[in-house]
Amino acid sequence: MYVHSIPNNNDNQDIVSMGTNAALMTKKVIENAFEVIAIELITVVQAIEYLGYQDKISSKTLEVYQNIREIVPIFKEDMIMYPFVNKVKQYIMKID
Repeated sequence: MYVHSIPNNNDNQDIVSMGTNAALMTKKVIENAFEVIAIELITVVQAIEYLGYQDKISSKTLEVYQNIREIVPIFKEDMIMYPFVNKVKQYIMKID
């Protein structure tokens, strides 16, 4: 039995590298992580707006806050958010 193979019928195994499958799954996990971070950033920016803490955050946080606010408008009612989540995701993927 080979450790790096994919089992198929009745424990007979093809000797196939699992690296490609692992790379594809890792890519999806990383994309999902960026999406979660984008949602969290939108939430934090909305909380800063709601609490009126714009003048109490650091200069770097204020810069990110302003950049996110350019992408996501202030919202007070339910709205479709996935276009904004995708744009914020693209924004954070480009941050150095």
